[in-house]
Amino acid sequence: MGKAIALAVVDLIERMACFTTVEEMMIELDDAVSALFDLNVVGFLALPQNVQKVIDNPAAYLVVSPRVSREWVDEWEEVSKDGTDLGVVHALTQPMMFTDSELVKTLNPTGVERAAIDLKYKHGIRDRLISNVSGKYIFGYSSKALIDHLDYCDRRMLQVAAGAVCHRHYQLDGDANSKSRSSFGLTNRELAVLRLASVSRTQSSTAKALGLSVDTVKQYLASARKKLGCTTTSGAVATALRNNLIT
Repeated sequence: MGKAIALAVVDLIERMACFTTVEEMMIELDDAVSALFDLNVVGFLALPQNVQKVIDNPAAYLVVSPRVSREWVDEWEEVSKDGTDLGVVHALTQPMMFTDSELVKTLNPTGVERAAIDLKYKHGIRDRLISNVSGKYIFGYSSKALIDHLDYCDRRMLQVAAGAVCHRHYQLDGDANSKSRSSFGLTNRELAVLRLASVSRTQSSTAKALGLSVDTVKQYLASARKKLGCTTTSGAVATALRNNLIT
């Protein structure tokens, strides 16, 4: 199976320049993954320079496959206004592919936190496979069955295929939201606290690691959020990762 998807991905990449729209490319990929894995291409989010914007309004950055139900997309947009899709939020800082079923099992979200995830059941979708692509895109596949049959190589090839589609989008549309590191004006201390926050360090452990007080760490985080145009620390971390300010 891994060899088959690898050949399909190579073929897709070789013909990438022939596609004048990413929608055409998603249809080609949809045909391949449907035949091989019983998956379908949902589409992707093209992340803005300030990732807080996609947390607040993910629908504004969505590029959807022509084969996806418009009704599902419209309802997802409405639901996302009340609470951002937890899969989207998790993918902002998660480099590995994951499924909705894995995410729910790990985090056990309730109420509005899982509303966007649960909406898919209404439209005959059992599971989604979500991938962060180079910190610039979040790509999604869907399935009418639980996605529990993919090994590491399968997922890696699916991630490469997603990357090919997103790279074509970048070629066609460019990166209008790119911004140089120096233009943010973050200090080394602000970058340091964001870097530790990105690996889930608490404010107290960050303070201990950097030889600072907890109040000082809070001040650095607040300053970093302001400079990055974010209202939450998770948004600031995602924006910093998106713009290669921290690794």
